[in-house]
Amino acid sequence: MQQDTTKIIRHTITRLLAKREHSQRELLAKLKQRDLPEAESLSLIEEFKKANIQSDERYAEAVVRGAQNKGKGPLFVKRTLEQQDIFYASAQQYMQEERFDWFELALSVRKKRFGNEIPIEFNDIQKQKRFLMYRGFEDEHIKYALKPDSY
Repeated sequence: MQQDTTKIIRHTITRLLAKREHSQRELLAKLKQRDLPEAESLSLIEEFKKANIQSDERYAEAVVRGAQNKGKGPLFVKRTLEQQDIFYASAQQYMQEERFDWFELALSVRKKRFGNEIPIEFNDIQKQKRFLMYRGFEDEHIKYALKPDSY
């Protein structure tokens, strides 16, 4: 019975990681949902980590790329990683290496949603600020996206 459980856990982890990157916490939660023993699941996840098949760093990189493709900002990335108990510093290092320009992303997201015209009315400015804040952009990115000379 023990060997069957190990085989099931190993197969499940392999199948999940074949689809996309998962954090350690995410894998453990999905294995718990299937009523698989936690201690055994954790030890097998550690084996996958040692073999570099599962990596929280690669998961963080995937979250950053996905957020950028969806027009989400760095605060969205930070929240997502914190929910998975992954340090934001590993994602920041990746973002610096890849030279992500959150300012230009905020500008393009704003333009896509609201057009090229800079808002003049207070209510319009607030509406666009709220939109960008909701998307996870920081204040400095929002100010850049709303200033006239950023075009």
